[in-house]
Amino acid sequence: MDFSDRLVDVTIIDASKNSVISRDEVREKVIKLGRFFGEKLAEKVTSSIVSLNLKRDTDLICTVYGLLSIGVPFEFGDEMNLEVRRKLGLALWNYDGKELLQVDGFCDSKNPALEICYAISTSGTTGLRKSVAVPRSCIWKNIEDFRDRFQITSSDVILFSTSVQFDPSVIELFLAFECGSTILLTPDEFRSKPHLLVEAIRNFRPTVVQLTPAVLFLMDERSLSWILGDGSPLRILLIGGEKFPWHLINKFRTRGNSTRIFDVYGVTEVSCWASVFEVPFGCENIFIGTPIFGTELIVSDDSERVESELLLGGPRKCYIDGEFLSGPTPTGDLVANYADGLKFDGRRQDRMKINGIRFNPTQLCSLLCLEASIKSAHLVIIDNTFLVLFVQSKEEINPMTISGIFPKLAQPVKVFYLDSMPINRNGKIDREALRELAIQEDGDLISILEKQGISLGETDLSMSFVDYGFTSLSAAEIAFQLKNPEAMRDVLNPHLSISKFLEKYSNSGKNRETARENSKVNFDFASVQFVDKRQPLALWAYDTGKCIDGNVAIGRTSNGLEVVVVASHSGRIACIEISKGLVQWEKTITARIEASPIITKNNFVVVGAYDGIIYVISLDEGAISWKFNTNPESSREAMPKCACVWKCQISCGSPAQPQIFKCLLLCTTINGTVESMNKNSGVLQWKLNFDSPIFSPLCVFRDGFFYGTTVGGEIFKILETGQKVDSIKISSPIFAPVFEESDSKRLISLTQDGSMFIFNGDLEIQMAIKFKDHSFVRAPFKLPNDHQSLYLQSTTGYLLKISEPISSSVLAFRFRLSSSLVFSRPTELCHCETEAGTQRNNHLLLVGGRDDWLRCYRFDGKDSHFDVKIEDLEDDGVRIERPTPKCPDTRRTSAPAILWSASSFVSDQVNFRVFV
Repeated sequence: MDFSDRLVDVTIIDASKNSVISRDEVREKVIKLGRFFGEKLAEKVTSSIVSLNLKRDTDLICTVYGLLSIGVPFEFGDEMNLEVRRKLGLALWNYDGKELLQVDGFCDSKNPALEICYAISTSGTTGLRKSVAVPRSCIWKNIEDFRDRFQITSSDVILFSTSVQFDPSVIELFLAFECGSTILLTPDEFRSKPHLLVEAIRNFRPTVVQLTPAVLFLMDERSLSWILGDGSPLRILLIGGEKFPWHLINKFRTRGNSTRIFDVYGVTEVSCWASVFEVPFGCENIFIGTPIFGTELIVSDDSERVESELLLGGPRKCYIDGEFLSGPTPTGDLVANYADGLKFDGRRQDRMKINGIRFNPTQLCSLLCLEASIKSAHLVIIDNTFLVLFVQSKEEINPMTISGIFPKLAQPVKVFYLDSMPINRNGKIDREALRELAIQEDGDLISILEKQGISLGETDLSMSFVDYGFTSLSAAEIAFQLKNPEAMRDVLNPHLSISKFLEKYSNSGKNRETARENSKVNFDFASVQFVDKRQPLALWAYDTGKCIDGNVAIGRTSNGLEVVVVASHSGRIACIEISKGLVQWEKTITARIEASPIITKNNFVVVGAYDGIIYVISLDEGAISWKFNTNPESSREAMPKCACVWKCQISCGSPAQPQIFKCLLLCTTINGTVESMNKNSGVLQWKLNFDSPIFSPLCVFRDGFFYGTTVGGEIFKILETGQKVDSIKISSPIFAPVFEESDSKRLISLTQDGSMFIFNGDLEIQMAIKFKDHSFVRAPFKLPNDHQSLYLQSTTGYLLKISEPISSSVLAFRFRLSSSLVFSRPTELCHCETEAGTQRNNHLLLVGGRDDWLRCYRFDGKDSHFDVKIEDLEDDGVRIERPTPKCPDTRRTSAPAILWSASSFVSDQVNFRVFV
């Protein structure tokens, strides 16, 4: 549907700023934006999609209206990946409120116009997350139905409070655009701060409001009594996204309340709502209701009172992951078929089975909510074994009430009482947050037993738990807190004494980790003998202006010149010929760079900066060929692509390079999470939470086992499915990833306090070594010309060399690479030079330091620089010559070096040499 010939004026009220934009002002902005997009896109209007990366404000609303007015599809953020856009023949453009930039041009002009209105992703409640492209004809049937059904006019004030990542937000905007209603804009934070949302409703008195049950549950009794009372300003209240909270509505709704309340049902795949049911006063039986225009409700099994899946049919169809699917759309929702209509009976994937008993958690929670003190209740299952109940109530429930509602073999092992339920960005109950709360509940074995009435000083440990009257519920709670299902069987074993139980489980689960942690404190560290060696010859050095934290990249230009690319905090990116230190080009951006640049196969330098932009630069010329704005800060390693294939929001920033394993892309974050995405689509597969930040990438090997480290000193082992297998804790922060020792199947972890821990695949510590006065933030590494040694880069500026296999007596050769801290990893390469007609292989070492300098050292194949000990040199046997720097051209930088002498280090802006 094209709005170009029938723009309807709207007014926008910004509740957070207490400001109003008049109809004339909105109309002027919309027309201006329509012209802007029309001129920029020209003939590409119908074959493009614009990604809106704007904050939630009045400009966002006007931009949506402007795009809608000229028929340009849009999305909020990058919802649609490259593969889907190619199927639909849409080129991606990015608009940040100032610039409209083409991100990729993968558009198939032969693909007919599909009249896509917008794109959005499903939340994943019907399975894996999907990209949904919504045709105008599909969404507008919903808008026309609501316009007529609810008699929306220009006198109505429509609350715009839903997250733009949740498709009901489109209903709020489009309904106002269609009817010329006033839009009441509230910020995202109002959803999780109900007092602010209620205050906005009191002050600006919207007449049409759309909320999720979870948002209603957050409101206090006074607010609910006012909204559902006699003086409520609401004319229409739509409640959807979750099971309708009829018990809450009936508790606070008065007979004098004139608000018409509706339960709306739908899935994103048909965008947005599919049916409507008006809820009379005092109603307890909530039905799916009547379908809206263009929608058919189909039950997979028409047998009366038999649970069946609900399917949605009719002409309202969307493109799911780029495909237009024929036939009815499965919802994943189960319904019961009654004479008065269909009733929602929970989601198929939410069905639970414990101890062979299959039950419907939705029904059980509904029964619990009949208790007067309970606002809401939710169940989660942990490890497919433990059932945990979360209750929003100010009073504790009588245990007999719970045991009477739940099946005997499926009783909750733990009940959590919350003042309010956590909600996600869509305003629904955040089940992942509930699961995390349950997992965090643990303790040591002694305190767990004391909570169950077993005090070691007063208990006969030769007796069993059964002798003390323990039931299956008590056993389940102990097993849950120990995170070990086997413990439940042992608690109920009448032949197993409590002392034997203590002996068995004192080293399991959390207690095993605690025991391991304590053992590290008293661990005997192997001794290290240091041998100081002469620094290798510095061939050249380059001043980057500020610190270098990332690694360098090695490549070859189109004319065959071997070069190194370095980036620093100064924002400078430089390309330098390796053999002579000649600067080929420099490019300076305005943002700090901590990431490591990479060089692609087609000779582009790719690097991310603190301005959130990934820069793609020609290796030959140093010109910026393309850049992509990621919005949040980007210090991650860049991927060699010149188009945004997909984009996925992770929990927090990540300084570590993502890893790829099969179809998974694995990343870690400083928020303490490990997150797995499908490498082809960007869809989140799983997320694992830890107690402290993670700065290192995962070590991926051993048939799908992943090893990782945290700043809190935890070394963990997980499966490709995201299940945590085991972990140990040591007493020092870890910033470096796990490293596998050659040919020995042993693993190595280096710590910030200079410790090295060697362990096997089961995380059993076999050796600990302390490198006094050193600190490590990078993993050990091997050099191509030395397969028998392991190299450690200390942040103090030393490079250490130890022999493999590592034994209990360690001899560490070391020499300085920099006079200041070094956080990057040295890069070694073999460079071929021709001297007097003879080819010679020079082994070079490149290292960047926090003193701003990139240095190139000469290593020969035999590491002869290790042959002379510093203590073997006499003071008068060392002299320093300061020749005039040779500058073949104006782009040659002078070459300082940090040199070992018998007594000191020397640093200067000229080329130093040591003659012995």
